[in-house]
Amino acid sequence: MELKYVPLTDSLYKYLCSCRSNAGDSVLHALRAETDRLGDASRMQISEEQGSFMRILTAAIGATSAHWLPLVRIADIDGKVLRDIEFQGAPVIDQLFFPDPNEVIAQWSNKLFLIVIDPSSVIPLAEVSGEIRIDPSGKALAAQHDGVSRLYTLPGLRQTTSVDGTSSALLRTADEGRLLAFGTTKPPNEFSIDIWSVASKARVSRIQLPAELTRLAFNSAGTILFTAQNENLQAWDIPSGKQRFSLTASGDIDLIVSDPSSASFATVTHGRLTVWDATTGARLAQLPDVGYLHSAAFSPDGRWLASALDDKTVRLWDVNTGKKMRDLTGLRRAVVYIAFSPNGRLLATGDDQKSIRIWDPASGEEIYKLTGHKKSVYAVAFSPDGRWLASASADKTVKIWDLAVGHELHTLAGHGNMVTSLAFSPDGRWLVSGSWDKTIKIWDVEAGREVQTLAGHDHPVYSVAFDSRGQWLASGSEDGTIKLWRLASK
Repeated sequence: MELKYVPLTDSLYKYLCSCRSNAGDSVLHALRAETDRLGDASRMQISEEQGSFMRILTAAIGATSAHWLPLVRIADIDGKVLRDIEFQGAPVIDQLFFPDPNEVIAQWSNKLFLIVIDPSSVIPLAEVSGEIRIDPSGKALAAQHDGVSRLYTLPGLRQTTSVDGTSSALLRTADEGRLLAFGTTKPPNEFSIDIWSVASKARVSRIQLPAELTRLAFNSAGTILFTAQNENLQAWDIPSGKQRFSLTASGDIDLIVSDPSSASFATVTHGRLTVWDATTGARLAQLPDVGYLHSAAFSPDGRWLASALDDKTVRLWDVNTGKKMRDLTGLRRAVVYIAFSPNGRLLATGDDQKSIRIWDPASGEEIYKLTGHKKSVYAVAFSPDGRWLASASADKTVKIWDLAVGHELHTLAGHGNMVTSLAFSPDGRWLVSGSWDKTIKIWDVEAGREVQTLAGHDHPVYSVAFDSRGQWLASGSEDGTIKLWRLASK
């Protein structure tokens, strides 16, 4: 998966907040604070992984001081930081790719490095001659030298084949190295892209562009090519090379992002996200400029976006149309966290007035107001089956609520300071909490009892997350470390 550098502007920061699928602002606030500290020298990379492990947000942050070291931050897109890795192999990271959930390929110029997440290590890879292009999957690499394009596996760098017969510049490889895109410019104003099949070692299509190329992206299946010239974008069928549609964005397109399902794609223009239909080019949604977003979440089916705004309202948007559906009103203070239930039929909001509200997003009606915490609520999480809701508070407790009746099921006491993060295991059997007391606790949900305390951080724990199989637990702390804990099967 390919990541692009973009400036972390105020508008893009709001966009990142709006894009995460569940509660967890800590990583975004940490990134914002770090980039504010570093100033203009800091840069950030974003990407979304749809693998079996979890959805990933990765950042590369650096400074221009004499002790400059790039930092690779591995984090769940929901805001759960997994690990920070100091990168000493290069002065800057140009691109990052995920060939699998535990490995990252880092590129600086023509130098490549394998970053292993657990246990953390950075391994320089052998140099490859020529201009290199890494497939978005991170599993293949194409290098062009003396008119010959050679294909290699990653991270092993085993050459699999080569393609010659074209003198055009290699632009991209797609479909895990099965397709190559070459660009040609002929004076005065002729621009084209040739798509080659690696298997047949022949050109399968030629695409004439209306102007000089500024952005390029394939969909995940390699069947559509998106090209942009400033604010203008075209979609092309591969291998026929026929144009599907063209569109004009509201400004220069900074980034093209393909939906993994290939049903849609998104463009980022001046930090604002627009979602388009990949078949027709119709605009499906655009996040309006509605002020600062405290929190946001997409419904599980992607139909709705809930956003918590400065004006103490929670606003529901139709993602397909970009239109406001309704406001959830009656909130006296700003909402800190939002979470959809797994089936999307309930929406939970937590605020700094000690309460949790459960809403019907379809009607906008409040179903329950859950009270019992003595101080502000900092995190909420639904169990995977939607039966329970957990809430974490500054009163040092975690509460588990039975959503069928809206009653408190358990109060979990044991932390010595405020509790700021929660995560259910994928099977719903365990609940994990992170606290300012520097510990992580594992709780038996049914029994409402503490099973284990994990100690090792030197400062408050702000985020916790399970991997998709429940075999690993990650914890992120103010001490600047990410700890990965292997969970014994019980």
